[in-house]
Amino acid sequence: MALELIYILCIIADYAVMLCFALKKKQHHQKISRLFRKLIIVLSIAVFLSTFAMVMLFKEIALLLESIHFMSTEWVLIYLLVFLEYYLCYFTFHYFPKDVMNKMLVYMVGNSQNGALCFDANDTCIYVNDVVYSFNDKNVTLEDFEDRYKKLLGVEHFQDAEEQTFVREMHTLDSTRYIELSFSKLYDNRGLYMGAYISGYDKTDDINKLKEQQYRATHDALTDLHNEAYFTEAVLELKKSHPDTIYYLVYTDIKDFKLVNSLFGYETGNDILRRFSTLMKTSLPEEAIVARLVSDHFSICIPKESFAEDQLIQCLIDAQKLQSTSEFQLHIHAGIYEIQPQDEDVSVMCDFAKMAMQTVKNDYNKLYAYHNDILMEKLLKNKQMINELEAAIENQQFVIYLHFCQYFHKGFLLH
Repeated sequence: MALELIYILCIIADYAVMLCFALKKKQHHQKISRLFRKLIIVLSIAVFLSTFAMVMLFKEIALLLESIHFMSTEWVLIYLLVFLEYYLCYFTFHYFPKDVMNKMLVYMVGNSQNGALCFDANDTCIYVNDVVYSFNDKNVTLEDFEDRYKKLLGVEHFQDAEEQTFVREMHTLDSTRYIELSFSKLYDNRGLYMGAYISGYDKTDDINKLKEQQYRATHDALTDLHNEAYFTEAVLELKKSHPDTIYYLVYTDIKDFKLVNSLFGYETGNDILRRFSTLMKTSLPEEAIVARLVSDHFSICIPKESFAEDQLIQCLIDAQKLQSTSEFQLHIHAGIYEIQPQDEDVSVMCDFAKMAMQTVKNDYNKLYAYHNDILMEKLLKNKQMINELEAAIENQQFVIYLHFCQYFHKGFLLH
């Protein structure tokens, strides 16, 4: 009985040391949770009870061996207890923690929302979780992953590739997905290459949201045409990237469009703007940049060599048919300005085209007009007269002439 008590005390001391070791190791990384402490205590009690049972069994074995004169009881117990100590130490400190850790890692990687591919030192793909298969075709094999990602990284061996993170566009049968891939290499404590792994994160939703934000920042919400901000940048970029190309800037306006909203309602007015936008996109060449500036004012930038007057005229004529009743008839006019090499302000270019449009805005037989030097000179003269009007009134430069008119009707003089 004394031997059993001594060994029981040794077991208690061993597990006290093991418990302190475990707690200290856990504290090195983070604070110990109550659940972890309870788990250690329960495991310690369970192992203690099982060990005590094994001691009792070993004693019976020792008595049996002594009865057949094989070995004395004390030596049998010493050998068996030494074996038990090694058994306990191995499973407590090495096998169980390592096995539990491996199972936890496999579970975490297998149930992660990120994709994971693992390759050994010979570039053999040894593990792929289900998320990776969702990024690719269902029939792909592990060998296919090896070749595919080597080609993607541009290397023959993963060891030669640089660690990097990049986004790749992947196409499946029913969708397009954007995957952020991170490639890393693994080394042991001696710095020897052990393998590589690739993690994949599905950024499709993030990138689609970003694209949607970018689209809304450059397009008009009502008509889906480009907005004024994008049009300004696009025209300047065209001038910079194609300095030898001559461009026309066309400015269009719907005459008395406010009456449409008053007579037929804002929904009808918005519908006319949407249909007019669609008409311009389908009628004009692909290289033309069409934008809605504000309200019913639109602008077009198109290479001079691609511009055709008959296309513009037909577009304006078709647009006037979008709302034609006995109460109201649409009238749409356009002004055309040839962009000069020295022009830098797009708003000024639009103003020049607008000036040309205003010269025919009240002419129902003419749909468009070009901006030219004669027009510019006339506009400047009118502007000068308007600016000098107030000063002329103050200086009494206006003279009033009364003209006496006589009208004859059926031989009678009428005043």
